[in-house]
Amino acid sequence: MKPFHLLPVLLLSLLGCADATIPALTNTSGSLRCTLGLTAEGQPFYTLSYQGAIVLDTSYLGIRLEGADCTRNMEWGPVGEPSLKAARYSMTHGKQQTVRYTGQQYRAALRNAAGFELEVHFYLSEHGFAYRYYFPGAPQDSIRVLEEASAYGFPDSTLAWMQPMSKAKSGWKETNPSYEEHYLFAQEQTGRPGKPAGGVCPAAKNGRSGH
Repeated sequence: MKPFHLLPVLLLSLLGCADATIPALTNTSGSLRCTLGLTAEGQPFYTLSYQGAIVLDTSYLGIRLEGADCTRNMEWGPVGEPSLKAARYSMTHGKQQTVRYTGQQYRAALRNAAGFELEVHFYLSEHGFAYRYYFPGAPQDSIRVLEEASAYGFPDSTLAWMQPMSKAKSGWKETNPSYEEHYLFAQEQTGRPGKPAGGVCPAAKNGRSGH
């Protein structure tokens, strides 16, 4: 579980802009749209909209490895043509046992000043968005991650339904985090959620545009 990074949208918008040379990434219907860009310091980010309404504003990407910093001084390389990704899997818990997924997959390349390459794999379905990092040039035996810069730039008007993270080694017999905290409902996203330790995933967000 990791805290959310809730970022001031206006400030972030001033620090970077979308790369007009990179075509937008979309799902098959075009209702979900992702644009890629770089800040003035070369930190990659993306924005996400659904049916024309912003769901995520400037949201940072990047990861720092031992021997390779992929959070600053980056450049976008080519973005591959989309491919259809289909998957079917079963779960032993939750509200749905069998899950079927179909969506568009994009592979976007990033390079730092030293030439180290990082790929970001984006997945856009009709009602979902995800990404992962892939390191094509990294050693096969092990990779040491020092810091992750991934963040979600929710618009200021976003409301949240989420559980705040309890402080480690607090509570009865210093057992936290062990049980659920009281959920916070319809919280304004103008700062960190509820407690300094951040929020717990999963969480529900509403951008007041219905998304």
